[in-house]
Amino acid sequence: MPTWSYDVHACESASHDKFCAMTRVAQYPGDRWKDAYRDAAERPHAFVMLRNTANGREAVSFKHTAGGGLCETCQRHRGPAYSMVGLGLVYLCDQCIRGYYQDACDLAKANGWYRPDPYVPALEKALS
Repeated sequence: MPTWSYDVHACESASHDKFCAMTRVAQYPGDRWKDAYRDAAERPHAFVMLRNTANGREAVSFKHTAGGGLCETCQRHRGPAYSMVGLGLVYLCDQCIRGYYQDACDLAKANGWYRPDPYVPALEKALS
């Protein structure tokens, strides 16, 4: 059975859009994953790396930048990280997340499906 670790990596640089030197600043066992997310959210720029301690595999499970990261779709505005199916964790501004949601609603309507729930930032979703 795998053992999970949540490692918080943070940057103290003033600009968080291009060149950040991330350093591991905290480590939480698997059952304290919410504490890891809260810790990262309290730092100006941080992410949480989920690590399987049995085989060493890693994946970013949460991202945070104070004021939101530069939108990975339009590159013009800032927004929080969203967990998007097929895209993973991406920073999206209000304008782009509304566009993604409208596209999902249009697809649902065209296929006779129920309208999807509105998208919420990854941290809000994880801690609710």
